[in-house]
Amino acid sequence: MATLSEGRALDDVVTLMGAPDFDENLRLDNGQYRVLYYRTQRVTADGKTTKDECTPLVFEQDTLIGWGHNQLNVLLQSPARNGSS
Repeated sequence: MATLSEGRALDDVVTLMGAPDFDENLRLDNGQYRVLYYRTQRVTADGKTTKDECTPLVFEQDTLIGWGHNQLNVLLQSPARNGSS
């Protein structure tokens, strides 16, 4: 993840990082976003990857706009993004 930068294309990120552990689409009032989750830590050594072991990468129109749980929370709580006032 150290080589990531905002503005990178989704295809470039997947080529660099490989297949994500989880892949979600978010539809908010003003658009659709894609969130790819990559494991960056191990919480429990049980052989299973869970979202709490992953870092989310947030894409808008197939362009990386940020990563991390804070970025995802900002997107979900932003009035400009979700139509709330």
